[in-house]
Amino acid sequence: MLHFLLKPASMKKIFYIVTAFLLVILLNNCQKESADIGGGNIGGATGKGGSMAKFTIANDHLYLINEKQLLVYDINNATNPVEVNKLDVDFGIETVFSLSDKLFIGSINGVYIYDISDPENILYLSHYEHITSCDPVVANDTLAFVTLNSQSACRWQTGDNRLDILDIKNIVYPQLLTSKQMENPKGLGVDGQYLFVCNGDQGVKIFDISNIYQLEQVSGIAGIDAYDVILNNNILILVGKDGLFQYNYENIDQLELLSNILF
Repeated sequence: MLHFLLKPASMKKIFYIVTAFLLVILLNNCQKESADIGGGNIGGATGKGGSMAKFTIANDHLYLINEKQLLVYDINNATNPVEVNKLDVDFGIETVFSLSDKLFIGSINGVYIYDISDPENILYLSHYEHITSCDPVVANDTLAFVTLNSQSACRWQTGDNRLDILDIKNIVYPQLLTSKQMENPKGLGVDGQYLFVCNGDQGVKIFDISNIYQLEQVSGIAGIDAYDVILNNNILILVGKDGLFQYNYENIDQLELLSNILF
């Protein structure tokens, strides 16, 4: 198991450093893959990011958000990204997540869903509105999972601390199916039947979502102030207040710590 130690930094700064680092890796990998096949075209590049991320990569395009806009870049040529679209969404947008040809944008008052099958002509599909709160979102083919957090980092010390589960089978009319109260929910990720929810100083809670109306916690990670997770091929990357941690979750009952970088 690998261990590293870095000087302390703020949680927000740490997260921006991590996301920027991952973005550079994604673009470099895309460029390398292009070179391997002898061309400048990335060829359907898609990247995995955390639910608190300010960017995502889908089908050769990079989607970035600021506080009120969505910016779209064509990255077929990774060394020369070209802005192809700019869209006004709403003030207070915070997170972006892509799934196939859909884009989910979390804001302080809800979730915006867009069709990105044509990145240069993005179509608004729907908006799920809730009380003012921090709002990361992830999804699978039929359900969207949204955490609401009332802490000061979300600009208001009002609202609620809960997990919302939405029916998105009809993407134009997302419907709230159920909610679960939590202590301090933040970033989250979904893989198959399991939902991973960062719960601040309560660590990470892992739920079996086979029955969303009776969520069962089947595992978790304790002792870490958890902020966000990235899931990929049974590997969990956890961004915490005190470091970056990597786990193997192939055995969901007993996660294996592979490495950490302490701040």
